Amino acid sequence: MKKIGIRLYKYIFLLSFGLMGSSYANDIDAQIKSVISGKINSSAGASRIMCANKLRCSLALTTQQYNQESSTILWSHNGKILPNANQLIEILQNSYKDALYPEDYHLSIINQLTQQVSSAPMMQPPIAALADLDTTLTDAFLLYAKHMATGRVDNLAVYPTWTISKRAVNLPDLLQKATHGGNLTQVLNGLTPTYPGYLELKSQLEKYQNIASNGGWGQIAAGASLKLGSKGVRVSQLQKRLTITGEYSAAEKKAIFDKQLKEAVMKFQTNHGLKANGIVDKQTLQALNIPVNQVIKLIELNMDRLRWLPLQTSNQYLLVNIPNFSLNVMESGQTTLSMPVIVGKGANRSCVLSSKISYIEINPYWSVPDSIGRKEILPKLQQDPSYLAKEQMNVYNGSFANPPLDPSKINWKKVDPNNMPYKFRQMPGEKNALGHIKFIFPNVCGIYLHDTPTRNLFGRNRRDFSHGCIRVGKPIELADYLLSDKPNWGGDRVESQIASGKRQIVYLAEPMDVNIIYGTVWVDNKGELQFRNDIYQIDNVDYPVYLPKESSVTEAESDDNE
Repeated sequence: MKKIGIRLYKYIFLLSFGLMGSSYANDIDAQIKSVISGKINSSAGASRIMCANKLRCSLALTTQQYNQESSTILWSHNGKILPNANQLIEILQNSYKDALYPEDYHLSIINQLTQQVSSAPMMQPPIAALADLDTTLTDAFLLYAKHMATGRVDNLAVYPTWTISKRAVNLPDLLQKATHGGNLTQVLNGLTPTYPGYLELKSQLEKYQNIASNGGWGQIAAGASLKLGSKGVRVSQLQKRLTITGEYSAAEKKAIFDKQLKEAVMKFQTNHGLKANGIVDKQTLQALNIPVNQVIKLIELNMDRLRWLPLQTSNQYLLVNIPNFSLNVMESGQTTLSMPVIVGKGANRSCVLSSKISYIEINPYWSVPDSIGRKEILPKLQQDPSYLAKEQMNVYNGSFANPPLDPSKINWKKVDPNNMPYKFRQMPGEKNALGHIKFIFPNVCGIYLHDTPTRNLFGRNRRDFSHGCIRVGKPIELADYLLSDKPNWGGDRVESQIASGKRQIVYLAEPMDVNIIYGTVWVDNKGELQFRNDIYQIDNVDYPVYLPKESSVTEAESDDNE
C-alpha cells in the first residue's frame, strides 16, 4: 500500500510538472508574440517593421507575415532555438557559394541574438531577444529565398527592356513549408536555378574564391608586347599569372617566352574573345591584369542574371547570347548547330527574352519601323527623291492597307519628321534589309531573327550593328533545322522557295523555344570559363564580393527534441 502511494505521488508530481512546463512554454511563446505585435503597432503603419534594434526589416512581406491572426513564432519554442533556425543560419553563411552576399541576411545581428538567447539562464529566457531573432530570421529567410528565386539585382533597374516573366515563387508558402514540418534545407535548395550553366559557373566561382583567398595574382608590368622569344621579369610575371588560373604549367619555369607559353596565351585569348595570336599586346595585358575580385564579381553577376530567367522546361531550344554575338541550337545540353549573329547597338539594345518561334517568313517584306522612317529614310529621300525606287521600297499614307503612293508626287523636303504620315515597306528581293528569311516569335519588343544582305559584317569580331533585331549568320541552315519535322520541307525546299522570289509563311510543326540572354561570363561545353565584353554596360552595377573566411555566426544551441 505504501509503494502504491509513493508511485501515485510521483505520477501526480510528474503530471503537474508537465502541465506546468506546457503552460510555461505557452506563456513564453505568447510573450514573444506580444512583443512582435508591439513592433507592428509601434511602426505607425510603416510597411517594414524593425526586425531588431537599429535594424529595419528588408521586406514588407515580413510585416505581413506577422500581421496575420494565424501567425506563430517560427524559430523558437519554450525559449529554445529550434533546429530549423540553425539550418537556416548555415545556409545563409554559405550563400556566398551561390554568388550572394551573406551580410545581406543580417548574420551579425543573428549572431548577437543567438548568443544572447543561448547564454540566458534556463528559467529566464530573454523575451525581447527571442522576438527580435524571430523577425530577423524570418526576414532573412524571405530575402534569401527571393534572391535565389529571382536574383539579387533588380533586372529592370539595369536592363529596362528585359521582357522575361520570372518564375513565380510564393515566398509565404515556402516559409510555411520550411517551418511547419518540412525540411528547410530541401525547400531552399529547391530554388537553385536549373538553367544550363548555373552549376558550372558555381564551380568556377569556388575556384576563383580559393584563388582570392590565397592572395590572387600579381600585376604584369606595363611595357612592350610580349611574344615568342621575349625574356625577363615580365615574362616570369606572365608565367605566374597563367599558372594560377590554369592555362600554363611547366616543371621548370625559365623567364623565356617559349612555344608552351605562347599556347597558354592563345588559350587565354580565346577564352576572353580576343584575337588568339599568342602575343600579349595592350588588350591582352589589360585582360590579364583584371584583379581576381573583379573576375569574381563578373562570375557572380552572371550567375545572378541566370536567376532572372524562367525555368527551362524544354531540352531543345535556340540560345542567343548577345555579348558573344552567337546563336546555338541546343539539344539535351549539347550544341547541334551554331552561328554568328549581329545584335543591337547603343540605344537600340537587343531585348533579352524567352519566347517560341512559331513560323518563318521566306522572301519577307520589311515594314520599316516609324523611327527608322523618320530618322533615316526621310533624310535620304530629301537628298535623293529616287531613293525608294533604288531600294525597292513603297510608300503608304498612314497604313499598309492603303494603296502605295507615287513618291515622285510628294515634296519630301517639306515633310516634317515629327509629324510624318508616311510608312515605308521594302519588297522581297536582294535589297531587302531582312534578307530572304525572317523567324517570328511573339515579344513586346517587336524584334525577330532574320537574314541580312550585308553578310560581310559577320567577319567582324564585335558585331553590334543592328536596330535591335538579331541577324543570323546561317539563315538557311536554321530554317532547314526548324522545318525538319515539317512534311514536304526537306532537302532544298527552302532554297527553292527563296529562288522563286515569292513570299511565303511556313508554320513550324511545333513551336521552338528561343532564349535571348546577356552572358558576359559562362562555361562552354569543354568546361572552359569564357569572358566577353560588356557591350551594354550591364555589369557596371554595385555587387559586393564576399570571400570565405572563418564562420562569423556561431550555431545556436537548439532543442533537438523539438
